Amino acid sequence: MRKKICVLLLLTVFATTGSTMAQPTLPEVIDSRTKDLIERGYNDGTIDSVAPDRTVAAVRHHGSSKLITNIMFTDQIANEHRVAGRRCKMGVYGSKIVIIATLPPSARPGDIFASTTILPEVPDNLALVAHSDGCYCSWDSVPGAAYYEICSDSTAAGSSPVQRASSDATSVTIPYSITTDTYFAVRAVSYAGYTGDLSVFLTDSTAPPTPGGFSTASQIGSVLLQVDLGTDTAHLAVGFKEFIGYRAGDISGGGSTEIGRFSDSTWL
Repeated sequence: MRKKICVLLLLTVFATTGSTMAQPTLPEVIDSRTKDLIERGYNDGTIDSVAPDRTVAAVRHHGSSKLITNIMFTDQIANEHRVAGRRCKMGVYGSKIVIIATLPPSARPGDIFASTTILPEVPDNLALVAHSDGCYCSWDSVPGAAYYEICSDSTAAGSSPVQRASSDATSVTIPYSITTDTYFAVRAVSYAGYTGDLSVFLTDSTAPPTPGGFSTASQIGSVLLQVDLGTDTAHLAVGFKEFIGYRAGDISGGGSTEIGRFSDSTWL
């Protein structure tokens, strides 16, 4: 036991006296790494001036004399950090350049005032086409979107949306087996995992054209109804599902009642 204690003491003395190289303190290490982060990650430019309402700024791009004006601050950067002379990090939100982080010229640990919660924009031009396989949804791409979520609801109000699918493309078909809802909306999700707002809920309200080549023929105890598929274009329309037959007391169609739904061209 005594021998082991002596060894430990010798090792301790060597560790404390055998090296004369000065080691940096922990604050110095942190400060050095912070400054390195500033140079590499937050050195896009320096805020040259800030508008009176502190919503936009002019930034002088580092490495050049170029002055970029009317750059918006993200909402998460507090007004007290929207100050001329601060370094900043810029990014692109949609088609606009925005300031996503600021910090003082003599930065210290904890001085980075950044915003990473930039929500992706709402996808534009949502279009729906109902066909035999389901509802086909398509929309415009959103800059910075990692993927999209498609939600449905039973009404256009969208008060109780339910996510039905996700896609990294700008289109998807929602099978009828998943939902009987007829209204759909889409939203974008950023690479940082932030979810944008839903678009308006839409439905496919395009009706097929009026059936052509329709004729009737009386038979014993029944009437033969027929649509000539050679001249009809309604059954060729995208989203066509079936024909619906109606009965009325006269040619005006007043008081007509549905007599059946048919997927073929001839029925009784």
